[in-house]
Amino acid sequence: MPARVDQLLAGFADGDAISQEARILQQTLHGLGLESDIYAPVKTTTPAIAHLARPISEYLTTKRDSVIFHYSIASEASQCFLKSDCKRIVRYHNITPEHFMRGFDDAVADQLHDSRDQLFSIASQGNEVWADSEFNADELRDLSIKKVKVVPLFFHPSAIDIKPDSHMLQKLGNGLTNILFVGRMAPNKNVEALMLAFGWYQKTMNTQSRLVLVGSEWSCPRYFAMLRSLAKTLELSNVSFEGFVNDAALAACYETAALFVCPSLHEGYCLPLIEAMCHNVPVVARRNGGMPEAIGKSGILFDGDDPKELAVLMDVMIRDSKQREAVLNAQENRLAELHARDIPTECRNLLS
Repeated sequence: MPARVDQLLAGFADGDAISQEARILQQTLHGLGLESDIYAPVKTTTPAIAHLARPISEYLTTKRDSVIFHYSIASEASQCFLKSDCKRIVRYHNITPEHFMRGFDDAVADQLHDSRDQLFSIASQGNEVWADSEFNADELRDLSIKKVKVVPLFFHPSAIDIKPDSHMLQKLGNGLTNILFVGRMAPNKNVEALMLAFGWYQKTMNTQSRLVLVGSEWSCPRYFAMLRSLAKTLELSNVSFEGFVNDAALAACYETAALFVCPSLHEGYCLPLIEAMCHNVPVVARRNGGMPEAIGKSGILFDGDDPKELAVLMDVMIRDSKQREAVLNAQENRLAELHARDIPTECRNLLS
């Protein structure tokens, strides 16, 4: 076992799945008696949790150290990792394909292009490579990276065991049927497909319904503007763009949801699916990327792009009590698997 295991991130933000995993890992490493700090660029660290990370400019290492580099996009953390004179572990979280951002934000698309160009050089320099899903591992294997271990995203339900915000509960708990999506407002999330399906659902199946969209609009402002315009064009009532919310408000969004739907076209894992299960919300997700691995033998997976079909599926999951109960029971079994995961022992074995 190393004496010290630090972590390098391209960004460190509240509400971010990679940042949440880094915090869980750090707590676990401390519990194993190891020293561990999180390093991230100041410009991509949010103020609310800045006290939990150190500026990447302070990153130092010795030969007895190990470092875990969470890789999902090119940043100055990449060079720190490559210069590290220690055992290097690459934690691969997937890179969003650049074509999703073309036309919305070409600068980000270029950054994603560079990120994928650097993937082989980054992964090949790792003494070990941990992918958080088979989907992500297959991307690395396609690049002839052989030393890939599939280590599912580190998560513990206690991380979201937070008292719901009372104001958000009151706002969303007014009798409407809430259909929830949580994630960055970015083109790969395919939120417009959910909005189209919701239009059919609301106008033909349940007029007393609301679509709740939670996630930062700053990931891609032009895409967010397109979504707002689409809501007006479709004349959708009760589409609630909540933007980024804190943990307590997010808990209230889950608590008041009748259904969680994720139509994303590209996901390496998708933590919100698990969070919804923790709040006893039935999950419907596209059969894509790492999402089938995240939900295991639970939830409902769908294929295709027909908004009418998705609307019918949403209606069945909300109205059919037997189907709903079966899905919730399967989700409880999935959560039991996650509860049973011995993260400290797993980390000890990985680092030995």
